[in-house]
Amino acid sequence: MPSENTMPTDHHRADGLPRGAPFELDGEGRVRGWSAEAEALLGYPPQAVEGRLVTELISIASGGTMMRHRDGRLIPCRLGLIPEITDEDSLVWSVRLADLTGDTQSERERAAFEALYTESPLGLFILGSDLRIVRLNEAAEGFQGITAEDTVGRRMSEVWPDASSCDAAEQAFQEVLRTGKPLTNFEKRCYPTDDDLHERIFDVSGFRLQDAEGNVLGVAEVSVDITTGRRAQERLQLLVDASTCVGTTLDILRTSRELADFVVPRVADGAAVDLVAEVLTGSDIPEGPLGPETTLRRMATACGETEAHAKEHGPGGADQAGFPIPSCRLLGEPRPVLVSDLKPSDPWPSDDPARNQSLIDAGVRSLMVLPLRARGTLLGLVSLYRWSRRPGPFEQEDLIVAEELANRVALCVDNARRYTRERNAARVLHQDMLPRTLQAQGALHIAHGYAPTGDTARWFDVIPLSGARVALAAGAVPAQGLGAAAAVGRLRSMVRVLAVLDTSPDELLARLDELAVAIDEEQASAHDPPTGGSPEPLAGATCVYGVYDPIEREFTVASAGHPPPLLIASDPAVNLADMATGPALGLSRERFPRTFLTVPPGTLITLHTPPPGSGDDETREAADALRQTLDASLDEHEAFQTAAEVLLPEGPAESAAILIARTRELPEAQVAVWELPADPAMVATARTLAKQQLSAWNLGPDVRFTTELVVSELVTNAFRYATEPVTLRLILDRDLTCEVADGSNAAPHLRHARTTDEGGRGLLLVASFVSRWGTRFAHQGGKTIWAEQQLTPA
Repeated sequence: MPSENTMPTDHHRADGLPRGAPFELDGEGRVRGWSAEAEALLGYPPQAVEGRLVTELISIASGGTMMRHRDGRLIPCRLGLIPEITDEDSLVWSVRLADLTGDTQSERERAAFEALYTESPLGLFILGSDLRIVRLNEAAEGFQGITAEDTVGRRMSEVWPDASSCDAAEQAFQEVLRTGKPLTNFEKRCYPTDDDLHERIFDVSGFRLQDAEGNVLGVAEVSVDITTGRRAQERLQLLVDASTCVGTTLDILRTSRELADFVVPRVADGAAVDLVAEVLTGSDIPEGPLGPETTLRRMATACGETEAHAKEHGPGGADQAGFPIPSCRLLGEPRPVLVSDLKPSDPWPSDDPARNQSLIDAGVRSLMVLPLRARGTLLGLVSLYRWSRRPGPFEQEDLIVAEELANRVALCVDNARRYTRERNAARVLHQDMLPRTLQAQGALHIAHGYAPTGDTARWFDVIPLSGARVALAAGAVPAQGLGAAAAVGRLRSMVRVLAVLDTSPDELLARLDELAVAIDEEQASAHDPPTGGSPEPLAGATCVYGVYDPIEREFTVASAGHPPPLLIASDPAVNLADMATGPALGLSRERFPRTFLTVPPGTLITLHTPPPGSGDDETREAADALRQTLDASLDEHEAFQTAAEVLLPEGPAESAAILIARTRELPEAQVAVWELPADPAMVATARTLAKQQLSAWNLGPDVRFTTELVVSELVTNAFRYATEPVTLRLILDRDLTCEVADGSNAAPHLRHARTTDEGGRGLLLVASFVSRWGTRFAHQGGKTIWAEQQLTPA
């Protein structure tokens, strides 16, 4: 055995042993070589230890390796061993001791290493180079529900086979082994083995392990349980997402469907939304609890399972009310209800055991029922169900989030209800502003229709004028609601008043433009701020107005920002030129161009409003589509159906006002015209001519008497106050019209003569015998005084 002088004393050996006191052991663990450093460290001379078992000198404590000194005290040491083969093929061990006494840094490292496995709240896994678990600390065993006996030697994907994130983690750790780049902020989700219903979420970090020579030994994984914080973030994100996904419109049905589709499968496996029937009509609902007579309407359902599963396990199938309301008593006691574990013996709902059993038969394991309540009003109920094994049953935290979600959705539903109420009121008012029925006209055959919407208030009108003429009008107000309906009423009333005054189309629009500006200025200068029900400004409103004369076969039209009428003649060779369009009302002081067209009988005149939100290009495209589709040979009602299909391709979701008129010519036999010389004696001649014409038309004596009186008074006034030429014209249509035209532009006025006056009673007599009378001025100058008699009961 070599002496101590032959023991190496180099503290920098390249064999990996720690620097310190060397000695040697034989194959049986007996000391065979003892150095001076070892004697100095432990106090034993060579002769006292050689041949003894080394176990007599070593004491293993929880703090590490301890060597026993000759005086009995224990010295902490770091121990290094390397096997060697002697020339005689014997096994010997080179041992080196490093004294750790007073080594504070080493003690800290040892304590930290020990605490990492026993005291640290962080989960620690040591993985080998094959990514199998080599060791784990107590924290990892605790919060992941595993034990070292069942885990060491297995891969993560084997410990948690149903966690897909474990496969991703192994791929990430493979990259750590390959590159040495640490892994941070990796999220691992798994179900603990002792609680396979509640998923746990961990924030994972990993770094590579290697020895002093750089050989890769494995990976260390550090896990932090972030389940509570992440669940709170997910619940908050759920509410944030709901604010953008639910209640995107003011449509009650769509809002209900958005809610059901949103919560499935994020929150529940199934959902049902039931609303009080009055919500759908926008009616008022009394505050507080509702009685048992309240009617609930199923608005939306959603099921996370397949249709086959829903039909097998859901009462009524997927296309019906798949899950009944557990208890309608919530209408009387509006409070959220949580049933974490639904059982046949569950006391709730005790008043409806049949429905309770139907839920259990459908496989429902847990449910929540929440009232939809906003502004003190109960609007309905939302029911959430879980039947899947994972996630687990609803918990109190789920109820808190679902209640907040229900409150937000209830506000959306209540806003939609209020909007529905206002929209319905606006539509009723708007419909009331439109003509209920259009009086039959001899000059035109009419077909009309209106599809309402909340986008734009649209209107149309047919106004009978003197001389068998008919005015056609249409327009739109770029607004919605009650104010828009009121604006429509104002526009239509002003157009009717100006039309009755026999104003030409261009002048009518000019007057209408002035009135619109004046009304808007008056409204803007009002001291009281406008409310939601105030009329909308008329600036930007559009209007088209045209007058058809069946005797002259002339159509005069002007437009203020509105698509001009579309004319389609029965003869394709007739070219009806496009009409010019002026600016919208209240936006410009430009003139409104007037267009004169000679229209053959049988021509289709189409007035329409453009689709909502359409620009100039879309409006032209709609007009071109109508021009290519409409055929003058169509009946006016068939033409209306065709126009509706072109302008309303999406059905009731779109809107338009459509007016179709087919022109007709008044036969010459129904018109009698005489030019009268300026001779007072011609008054009697005029009466005679009128009497003969009425006899030819087979009109009764009452009509003849009134007509003779009207002709006598009007012709007398023309000779007395006007200038030549004087023309008498009788028109037989649905009414009998007597017209006297002269060259003067002075309009007559109705006077109430005094008892001592010798004249001034002519127009008063005429007005008392006819249904209506008036004056219109010709384009080239002069005027016409006309009077109408009804030939049929009013």
